[in-house]
Order: sequence, then structure tokens, then C-alpha cells
Amino acid sequence: MRNKTLAAAALQALTSRRLARLGHGKSSGPPYSPAVALVLERLLRGRRRRGYLAWRRTT
Repeated sequence: MRNKTLAAAALQALTSRRLARLGHGKSSGPPYSPAVALVLERLLRGRRRRGYLAWRRTT
């Protein structure tokens, strides 16, 4: 990737996905593409955020 900020975010997302897999007792898995890991991480964070906001509305 040419954009350094985007490349750093993709690498961080890749590391986060691998650590999450290890935390669940799985292997780090096949090497993810950093771009795929970034998209997956953004989708998961959005889902968690929507769940949190829904929970906050009920309390």
C-alpha cells in the first residue's frame, strides 16, 4: 500500500485478527491479506458498536 497510514491500520488489523484467533484457542490461521483483515476488523467493530449503542439505550 502506498498510503502509510492505511498500511499501518491494515497491519494492526491483521495483528488483531491473529491475536483474537489465538485467544480463542485456534491457530493464527492462514496468512490473511492485510486489506481483508482491515475490512473484516472494521465490520466487526461496527457490529460491536451497534450492539453497545442498543444496550445503552435500554439502560
